[in-house]
Amino acid sequence: MRLSAACMTGRCYSTLSVEEVDSAYKAYRLQGAAAAQDWVAELELNGARSFAPNPDNRSPLKVLVLYGSLRQRSYSQLLACEFARILDSLGADARVFDPEGLPIKDDRSEGHAKVQELRGLSQWSEAHVWGRTLAVAQVNGGSQSFNAVNGLRILGRWMRMVTIPNQSSVPKAWTEFDEAGRMKASSYRDRVVDVAEELFKFSLLLRDVSPFLVDRYSEREEKRQKGRLLSQAEKEALKIKDIAGKG
Repeated sequence: MRLSAACMTGRCYSTLSVEEVDSAYKAYRLQGAAAAQDWVAELELNGARSFAPNPDNRSPLKVLVLYGSLRQRSYSQLLACEFARILDSLGADARVFDPEGLPIKDDRSEGHAKVQELRGLSQWSEAHVWGRTLAVAQVNGGSQSFNAVNGLRILGRWMRMVTIPNQSSVPKAWTEFDEAGRMKASSYRDRVVDVAEELFKFSLLLRDVSPFLVDRYSEREEKRQKGRLLSQAEKEALKIKDIAGKG
């Protein structure tokens, strides 16, 4: 589905029709016999489903699910879809972004349609980046490793994200999914459920206070003195100007 070129903001992604959202971002939802046999429907998650830390805000939690592989049978994508199904069953509005066509970053890529789509979804999301909650997971072709998720945690910290304590790493991923792309019953699948449930709970706890948590003294002072937050390039230019003035 091709979205309107004007749909580049978080507000736009909040007003898409149900049909547009389902077509573009919820292909993970199962139909027919597959839905009837879905193990996610059998999960006991009533505590999380009824969790409402703010009774005045019962709107569905908005979660953006990302993966990076473009392979035809991508285990990263399969795992991402399992997370989305669990979050969907909890009542979240889980949307999976398809990275196909996303360009490598350069000076000309900012206006690219896929870049704008990802940016709009990021602004829409309540469980993704910039003061929002983050969950990380990885698949492995061989033995279990935590290098990717540990690296993502560091990136999350630098991006001011609240990364939940739990994480998922699936070893020998090619043995953990069936031919239909569904995760087989195992302790690794249980951990995926744990991570999704924890992300849901943390996000509900934090989403209404996120603006308060990321309100910082240094940024308030910069806005007071400069009228707004400056880009790094603008700050460097002011430093050079100040040095030149002293010379």
